Amino acid sequence: MKKLALQSLLAVAIMLLTSVSAIAAGTIELKSLSFNNIGMGGRLIRMGDNGILIDNAGMHLEGQLNMRVNGYMGQRLICAIAPVDAEGYSLADGNGSCIALVAFKVTSNQFTKNLPIEIPYTWIQADGNSVNLTFDVTILNSSVEEVAHKVITLNPNDVNIDRSNIGNKMLGDVLGFGGDGGSEADLMGGLIGGLLGGPSASQEYICNACDGTGLCPECYGDAFFNPSICRRCAQDPGICRRCKGAKKETVDVDIYGL
Repeated sequence: MKKLALQSLLAVAIMLLTSVSAIAAGTIELKSLSFNNIGMGGRLIRMGDNGILIDNAGMHLEGQLNMRVNGYMGQRLICAIAPVDAEGYSLADGNGSCIALVAFKVTSNQFTKNLPIEIPYTWIQADGNSVNLTFDVTILNSSVEEVAHKVITLNPNDVNIDRSNIGNKMLGDVLGFGGDGGSEADLMGGLIGGLLGGPSASQEYICNACDGTGLCPECYGDAFFNPSICRRCAQDPGICRRCKGAKKETVDVDIYGL
């Protein structure tokens, strides 16, 4: 993995936007970051060399960023979070920079939020028996301007995984239950159904609308930062509305000809 400066990468997004809007001032306090679970798969929105890209989260840590927001009511903000090394550099892999992006809307003038965060295991630097858990957290407005920033180093108490439930949780993610993995009966039923199949099957094809990028074909993902620039993806800004970021379409096939 090569190192890249986080602020330089975020500057790419500014050049990609075709319009900006005036943003009212406010204050944001980034209070704490913690992880309490392990997940498998799911949609990950991250920075690429030319803007956002859609990736699979794979095996990842799940947690929350606690913040307090004064002002910004009704606005959409973006959290950019990246594991960094001792020199403050973020990492990059074959798909781009290791910066996860999470959007959220401020619903009141005095707003407290535990923002869900997912960080792929492969993004965390391991050094012998120790793990680097320092994260650069930046909050951006729809003009891709920095409105809050903090470097957070976690201590052991900030990573509190319920190891007794990891198996069920990850199996639930794989089978599509989410949450706590579902009941044992649900998990076994889903596993058996997936293995044995039935009178119909599903086939996957590259999404014709986005050509497998998962991004809106009209704005190429730019509306993720500023939804006002594209009406086509208004329900899920920047994301292909046909495949919902999955990059593929699923077609049910009746294998018995019924």
